[in-house]
Amino acid sequence: MSSFKPISKNTKKITKKAIGNKNILLGNIISNWTNIVGKELSNITNPIKLSFRKNKDSQLITMHIGVKSSLSTEIQYKSQLIIDKINNYLGYQGIHELKIIHNNQEIQKNRVTYKVNNLDISDNTISKVQSITKDLKNSDLKEALKNLGNAIISRQIDK
Repeated sequence: MSSFKPISKNTKKITKKAIGNKNILLGNIISNWTNIVGKELSNITNPIKLSFRKNKDSQLITMHIGVKSSLSTEIQYKSQLIIDKINNYLGYQGIHELKIIHNNQEIQKNRVTYKVNNLDISDNTISKVQSITKDLKNSDLKEALKNLGNAIISRQIDK
């Protein structure tokens, strides 16, 4: 008798033939965009596509991101920072160039994010986590650590 296995275990194997590794990479970046570049940049940018071209020794990847026209200059100045954040997430120097696409449509708000919502946490626990993170200057890091602390504490309470 066979045991049940999660669908996600075979999804990559099944979809690889249909969409290839290139689109799996883009899907991974899109679904983790907020975690990769931070809340501030993810609210004003949107990953659109990856372009691949071969160099003599390697493959160069260009990331196309959508930005409202009024913010395109600001994002152009931050392009190396964005590239570094993506490559840090990937664990290798995968993205070599960033192309800005003027996109006047509303930036996608329904990305996958890993936030802890609707936990039944006491006021004492919340204040404990806030006191630990109060001196942090980076708001994205502060929010992530608060969510992590709340998740850890709520799981300890459940046990």
